[in-house]
Amino acid sequence: MKQIFTLLLISIVCVNAFAQERYTEEIFTNNEIKVTENIHYATNATILALLFNEEVNEFIPEPLFMDVYEPDPTVDTVTDRPMVMVVHGGDGLPLYANNSCIGDKTDSVTVVTARKLARMGYVAVAPNYRLGWNPLSPSQDDFLNGLVDAGVRVQQDLRACARYLRKDIAEDGNTYNINSSKFGIWGTAATAGTYAGFAAYINEIEELQTETYFVSDGAGGIVNVYNEAESGNIEGTLVGVNAVGDTTNYVNTPGYSSAFQIAALGSAISLDPGIVDADEPPMIMFGNPNSVVTKVPEGPIQLPTTGETVALVQLSQGLVKEANEAGVNDVWKNHTFTDAYTLAQQADPNFGAVEGWLPLYGDAENEYPWVYWDSATCPVDSISSVSFPGMDRDYALAQIDTMAGYFGVRACISLGLDCPSITSIKEALLAETVVDIAPNPTLNSLNLVANNGLLMQSVEIYNINQQLVNQFEVNSTNFKTNNLKLAPGLYTVLVKFDEGIANKKLIVVE
Repeated sequence: MKQIFTLLLISIVCVNAFAQERYTEEIFTNNEIKVTENIHYATNATILALLFNEEVNEFIPEPLFMDVYEPDPTVDTVTDRPMVMVVHGGDGLPLYANNSCIGDKTDSVTVVTARKLARMGYVAVAPNYRLGWNPLSPSQDDFLNGLVDAGVRVQQDLRACARYLRKDIAEDGNTYNINSSKFGIWGTAATAGTYAGFAAYINEIEELQTETYFVSDGAGGIVNVYNEAESGNIEGTLVGVNAVGDTTNYVNTPGYSSAFQIAALGSAISLDPGIVDADEPPMIMFGNPNSVVTKVPEGPIQLPTTGETVALVQLSQGLVKEANEAGVNDVWKNHTFTDAYTLAQQADPNFGAVEGWLPLYGDAENEYPWVYWDSATCPVDSISSVSFPGMDRDYALAQIDTMAGYFGVRACISLGLDCPSITSIKEALLAETVVDIAPNPTLNSLNLVANNGLLMQSVEIYNINQQLVNQFEVNSTNFKTNNLKLAPGLYTVLVKFDEGIANKKLIVVE
């Protein structure tokens, strides 16, 4: 088994136990990745200048660009590759103006994620999209209106990008060798998960007409903050014109699907439950279980200016549980995954029973422990560090590796990719009862006894962060050690046999 250790950190990345395989592991190097920058995929009406330039008093056209990361066609012969749209974060505001070091298709977390996926054999597309709203509005209704308008604009652009790619496949020679039925979307951090979730799951106007979306009109009535005539439709295929006559949405590449077949969301929210339907894509959720916004399924959005509650929203925990209840993750629930990422996730004490939920632990005040940037080149480094405390480059890179591994084995199933080790399950998952474990809980010793005369080949121990912390070669029906040297906590013990693998939970105490 290939093992990659990030030294001097608690983060040790474990790569799955099979031989290198496209879509689950890296099979290309950085030198074999081709990057095509600033491809013009759409033009749309931006509010950004209206907000920040006193000389501008209307929406103006903004060209929108994407970068494409792909295995170089000179070394890669596959011509029907899956595409993953990597959505940057930044809270819907420009880089640095959002008081952080992320917020563009070229920020660190977006580029690293896209390159990682390309090295695994995917085509990764990183688009910029329209930015701009006023998060400092003192009015609850104005704040909610701006928040929803920004979300509508972003997901209209993401859908336009998907349509542009499908048009290229159908009419323009399939420049990037993409399969039109194998589209994924990945929201990185800081509202990107929410935007990606909007694009993947909000497909009916009724989902924007629930109670949360209605506000006072100032004259004793109520109105919906989403007005299709003013903003354009959800797909972005109808022109939007606001009350003063400004065009707010242009139509880009109509006539093609903007659907996604899998979604990976970095800590997303939904203003209301019920957005996930049974016929929609399966959902992966990434989150930090130490973060207060991850510990509960729902919570308030508050005005930054006054602390007043604007709305009670569904947080990432509630959203991924809704996906499971809707059945979109059943294809994974009914599959026997034997990769280390999944087995370690299933042993997690917080969300191990929730399919698609990958916990990534970090500072309790940092919702996104996989985010990093170059402090030396970021002009708002000190401010950004307040939003992402404990930011560490090597730790973040290890988390992105883990996220990609967890995503990869599920994409193999959902996108119908050629992943023999996943789809054929070469190593069957055996019942826990084939191995007895004692003592449990334990201080420093471990005794494993295989039943039915089975021979243990190896023993691997992973902590709750999916990190390999110990490994033993066995070749016996018995294994014993009095030298675990593990910190107190919950661990997963993987026992490998010729017939398959079994996993046991182990509690280490002080």
